[in-house]
Amino acid sequence: MPALAMASLVLSSVFIASGLGKIGRVAPTREMLRRFRLPRIASGRVAATLLPIVELVVGVGLVVAPPGASSLMAAAAVCFTAAFVVVTGRAWRNGDTFDCDCFGPYHRSPVSGALVLRNVALLVLALLVLSASLSGYDGVLTVVTDIRPSDVVWSVVAVALAVTAALFVFSARSATSPVSASAPSSRKGGVATIPPIEVTTAVGSVMRLVDLVAIEPVLLVFVRPGCTSCERVMETAPRTLTTRARIVFAVDSAPQVFRESHPELMADAVFAVLSAKEKLGVTKMPSAVLIGLNGEWIAGPVAGVAEIEELLVSATGYTGATTGVRTNEGSVE
Repeated sequence: MPALAMASLVLSSVFIASGLGKIGRVAPTREMLRRFRLPRIASGRVAATLLPIVELVVGVGLVVAPPGASSLMAAAAVCFTAAFVVVTGRAWRNGDTFDCDCFGPYHRSPVSGALVLRNVALLVLALLVLSASLSGYDGVLTVVTDIRPSDVVWSVVAVALAVTAALFVFSARSATSPVSASAPSSRKGGVATIPPIEVTTAVGSVMRLVDLVAIEPVLLVFVRPGCTSCERVMETAPRTLTTRARIVFAVDSAPQVFRESHPELMADAVFAVLSAKEKLGVTKMPSAVLIGLNGEWIAGPVAGVAEIEELLVSATGYTGATTGVRTNEGSVE
């Protein structure tokens, strides 16, 4: 199988995997687009819904499109991969630390130079396929139907690559599967601890989540800027801090995005929290998990404003702290 057909198949498999990973996942896809700071028209619900469909069309079209339409599919692939290079390169240059939900739950890649290089490689493949299509390349189907015995080795290589890619996808999915979110019902008996989790600070330093509770218990509140309920929690939570436990906001956005809306909370925020969400079983925003000294998993996750406020009040019994909840008049009850 000629090299051009191989390039088309590799490019096609990437687009198909990307589309399948996002299909039916409008909210996470929309959040990913928003994190890349795309214009509203390119990060809204319609765009998040159409993106995986278009990716699937391009991916399938790169293989099955007839010679006349193969150039159109290749041109679309060039436009997409060029856009990938631009948005990931800009995010990397800006120091954003979030994970790109490029393939949905199957595989996530942190914004980094490696992600940009991967997209550059895809762009080179797309340009190669487009150039060949404009020069008379007949497409994958024509090549496959005319395959000769001497080309069997290319077929073996293609199958091996496909198997390797499938193993990588499933191993990545298994590695990111969330652990049980069941918290201990009391502090007596066996002690449950949080799994190893890393987050980043506002300046991009990596730290272990357990380091947050080296001195005092922490109520880890998962929020997303722009979420109405999350905004309510961020407005009220600082007024309900306990005297021996503090609130830390696990922010599901890039530091720059959060700084624009809540600069006053940057000192109490951590980022790159996708792993923390998965390992602690957080599926909705806002949610909270109460973590004791030495990483003891005390309570949670709980989701919703009322539930988080109730956990704040209950934190007194869990941590042994004297909890003061401020009323609207400013007094402490």
